[in-house]
Amino acid sequence: MSEMPILGVSIVGVVLECPNCQRETHHTVHYAARLLHWLECERCGHRWDVSHRWLFDRYLRAFPSRIASKPVRLAREARREPVAFALSLPGRLFSKPARVVGEVGAVTGILDG
Repeated sequence: MSEMPILGVSIVGVVLECPNCQRETHHTVHYAARLLHWLECERCGHRWDVSHRWLFDRYLRAFPSRIASKPVRLAREARREPVAFALSLPGRLFSKPARVVGEVGAVTGILDG
């Protein structure tokens, strides 16, 4: 998976059977905030888009559980690698708001690329 410069967006290359050209081909899969946004067949160019309304709805539904589970995930990480965790914490405290803004922007289509 290659991270894009836009926060909250990632693009993955996969091999799938394309229902449009009826062959197993390479596809580009675009995620916004870890949710499927669109995919495109590299052979025939057919693209399937996910509605921004659906994407934003799913993002909003998942957000409270992400917030609630964050302390558990942080504690697990701190137990596994305490030194690396402690060293990364100050930077993460400042970068997390920007990452959330990037996710929201990507999901709402503001930064749609």
